[in-house]
Amino acid sequence: MITLTGQIQRFILSDLTNSWQLFYTGPADRCDNYAICGVNSNCDVNNSPTCECLQGFIPKSLEKWNSQNWTDGCVRKVNLDCGNSDGFLKYQGMKLPDTSISWFDRSMNLEECENICLRNSSCSTYANLDVRDGGSGCLLWFNNIVDVRKLTSGGQDFYIRVAASELGADTLFSSAFLILAFPLKHTRILVGCIVFIVVMIILGVAILRMKKLEKPGKNKIVSWKNHTHTGNTEKEEIDIPIFDFLTIANGTLTNDQDIAVKRLCNNSGQGPKEFINEVVLIANLQHRNLVKLLGKSLLNWAQCFQIICGIARGLLYLHEDSRLRIIHRDLKTSNILLDESMNPKISDFGLARTFGGDEVEGQTKRVVGTYGYISPEYAARGNFSVKSDVFSFGVIVLETVCGKKNREHGDWCEEGPMELLDESLSKSIDLAEADVLRCIQIGLLCVQDRPEDRPDMSVVVIMLNGEKLLPRPREPAFYPHQSGSSSGNSKLKSTNEISLSLLDAR
Repeated sequence: MITLTGQIQRFILSDLTNSWQLFYTGPADRCDNYAICGVNSNCDVNNSPTCECLQGFIPKSLEKWNSQNWTDGCVRKVNLDCGNSDGFLKYQGMKLPDTSISWFDRSMNLEECENICLRNSSCSTYANLDVRDGGSGCLLWFNNIVDVRKLTSGGQDFYIRVAASELGADTLFSSAFLILAFPLKHTRILVGCIVFIVVMIILGVAILRMKKLEKPGKNKIVSWKNHTHTGNTEKEEIDIPIFDFLTIANGTLTNDQDIAVKRLCNNSGQGPKEFINEVVLIANLQHRNLVKLLGKSLLNWAQCFQIICGIARGLLYLHEDSRLRIIHRDLKTSNILLDESMNPKISDFGLARTFGGDEVEGQTKRVVGTYGYISPEYAARGNFSVKSDVFSFGVIVLETVCGKKNREHGDWCEEGPMELLDESLSKSIDLAEADVLRCIQIGLLCVQDRPEDRPDMSVVVIMLNGEKLLPRPREPAFYPHQSGSSSGNSKLKSTNEISLSLLDAR
């Protein structure tokens, strides 16, 4: 039950007294409420006010912060240099941040963990994965961290990344304190040391700023996020790098890193709203299967299966593991890019929608997407949910296995399963016939007519791992005589009508 003060209480029935007895009460204190202080902040019940920004950070909205509205959290005082000049500040006796956007390695030590964090421009915090026996393993967090609190006893250490100038400020403060602690006769020596340190800090900051001037500039994108379940409108700002036209035309950065460049056509149907929506989502999402890269190679079955599994994990992150539930709404083969290792990267978030709280589905009068990939309930009535993306995923799976677009192959259930397999893949399946059959069956389960008959992406991932018996699918929704076919009378808009399913990586 929930009390009037918002506490959750759990009772159990005692066999001895034949009465209900209190078993659990939560939260135990204010800091037990998830992310009460927003991002990049620390919650400490022994302090007043309870919330404080982590060292090197300031409130994003000072007015809200002073009124004890901490939901906006904190932002950096000084942007990171994204190089070896950045450093780390140690926090002790803490509850570690939320690990929904994190990475770990059991074999690394703490020094290796620090080095790998410095090499990743998005890495913001690191800690030991296991604190036993002096600590071992590496745990990394990316971008903002959330749900940090100071514990009264126990807790763990973690290291938060700050700019070199923030570390310099701490050194200067410590040196000034030493003057007061030392006898007067040593003051001249200490003053000389402090002057030297200050000069070096000033020179270091000047050099860093000169280096930053040589790097691509920053442009601030402002978006307004509407939450339909509350009626509130939230302003969101992000900084993105600007590149000159020559860099974009070459498709290669100054460090020889290849990039994919998205170019909007006049008849694409996308405008500033969709562009900003995509930039905001991509800037805030971190997942190995949501990054845009290129690759060139002929695909065999092992690579195809790797791509299918990677897309499934990327969708699972969007639907269940990211801070907000995200529905892509335009998932198709042309929006799946491949890197050098043939790892799939989900791209093009211009039409994506975000859900917060308990929202699980939405409705629109403006049906967007690509014919053949959108679900029947979305095409006919404008209803969309995570199951809409599941349908699109099923189409991609079947097209990947068969090498044909779904509208070119209307007899999925008429032929034998292995007869559907693309000829270029048949020579590379070897002993993987069971995986091929499993993928075809999963694809058919994902394109069922009714959304409730389609599996969630968490179940799909389990199915792909071979850890679950598969039910027998009914006829797919795009089967010719199905009334729920996606060829409804809704006018469909697409950012890319030409969406060929070829077995050559783009």
